[in-house]
Amino acid sequence: MENLDLVSKHKNYQEKEYEKWRFRFEISLSLTWILPLLLLGAQFALVGNQIDYDVMKLSNWVGIEAAFALPIRLFVLMVTITTLLGLYARSLQFSEQLRLSKMQQNLAFEQLKIAQKQSDRLESQLSLYMKKESFLLYHEHIQRFKDKLDNLLTLSKKMFRYNSKVEGESLLILSERLYKHAFPENTHLEIQNANLKSSNVIFNKDNPIVSFDRLSQLDTSAKGVVLEEQLRIVTENFMFIGVHIKLHSNSGTDFDIALFAIDLQRALFLINMLGLMSDEHFDEVFSKSLPYFKPFFVESENDDSNLQTPQS
Repeated sequence: MENLDLVSKHKNYQEKEYEKWRFRFEISLSLTWILPLLLLGAQFALVGNQIDYDVMKLSNWVGIEAAFALPIRLFVLMVTITTLLGLYARSLQFSEQLRLSKMQQNLAFEQLKIAQKQSDRLESQLSLYMKKESFLLYHEHIQRFKDKLDNLLTLSKKMFRYNSKVEGESLLILSERLYKHAFPENTHLEIQNANLKSSNVIFNKDNPIVSFDRLSQLDTSAKGVVLEEQLRIVTENFMFIGVHIKLHSNSGTDFDIALFAIDLQRALFLINMLGLMSDEHFDEVFSKSLPYFKPFFVESENDDSNLQTPQS
């Protein structure tokens, strides 16, 4: 705004100067004809009777310049003065045009800088908004993932009659860690997978979630801590992604291998439903793992049947 005021003031001054010298030029232009004519008229009035008007005499033509020297010289002088005044007025106008052009360019550059700053500020605000939106979407997706985990845990627990008798939850989930394995492509800056099923298949035939060699080495006569340690090794892949099958017994109770076997099936079901395990590998592990635990069961054949998943 201050620059515009300065430009306006300077423009008014330059315009006044130009108008002043332009007026002088116009006056001088008028006088260029008037003064020599007036002088010429005065000369005719004063000495006109002495002038020989006979055009047939050569001497009269030769003496014209000498006879009318004063009006002619005045005319030449006025032409020179008028020309100088005109050139000076024109130079003022041209100089002002150049100055205004340069000033307009500077103002245009200033406006461009302001527009660039506004654009950068808008881009920064947009980037901040997008980051905030991505952050909210990221945590909303995590919450939806946790809700799905809770639903799957409840569903898997209802699938087995034996497990439904147990109070509390024996399958412990580290949801944040499991989420990072299920959706490694998602961050608080960008959500690439907004679904609740992972596209990151970790476990398959080439990378089994359970080692059948280690299952085959289970000591059927082992008890307590020894058995729990063997089972901990068997389930280390589960723990790696944040799924922990409870290996210890509650205070005052014996370790329940049947409950552990059912929780293993529940964990497999959970991981498969999340997309971390291929369907073929799930079917293979689900069917092959059960026989390794049957020697441990002291329950009736009816209790053993609880390890089978109801057909969907």
